[in-house]
Amino acid sequence: MDAGHGMGFVNICNMTIHYKRTLGSIEYHLDKNLDVIDQKLFELHQKRLALIEERNRGVRIKRAMRLGFKPNENLDRIRKELNEKIISIVKENRPTHQEVADMAMIPRTRVTAIMNRHLERVSIDCMVKILDLFGISTTIHLS
Repeated sequence: MDAGHGMGFVNICNMTIHYKRTLGSIEYHLDKNLDVIDQKLFELHQKRLALIEERNRGVRIKRAMRLGFKPNENLDRIRKELNEKIISIVKENRPTHQEVADMAMIPRTRVTAIMNRHLERVSIDCMVKILDLFGISTTIHLS
């Protein structure tokens, strides 16, 4: 009887080990999925902020035009100068677009647009923020 009793104990131990391994595997996959969900939530939050920023920019432009102001060519020139500086700094330091986006807390697509010189949806504030991350101070002079 002792031998049979011992076999039951071994089976229980083996089942316990099996369940612990299974639970460990389940915990690993849950953690991995939670990380993916956290990343997706962060990306959605960034997209939401970008959409809000874009909407607000459009509202400001329309309001300025209603008041008789015209879009300023000087702003385009400033934006282009800032853009060229960002491109040279990023090429020099070689971070990925995602790394720059994470540091500046902006969408990666915004960084890609800057690097491809597509400035329609990029604010001067955004570009100044990126330059600031690389230790470049920006001063705009009005005359």
